[in-house]
Amino acid sequence: MTEQMETVLAPIRERRKEIVESGVSVQDLLEEGTERAREAAVKKMREVRDAVRI
Repeated sequence: MTEQMETVLAPIRERRKEIVESGVSVQDLLEEGTERAREAAVKKMREVRDAVRI
């Protein structure tokens, strides 16, 4: 079980290390993710409204 967890967590740890070394702030990452999520939500809601003809 420990080996399986290590297999799953290894890429996550590597990505975290890359982020820390790059100097990007957590706030910047959150803002970027929020903007991407907002854009995706607007697009999806446009599709939904078109589908139900609102």
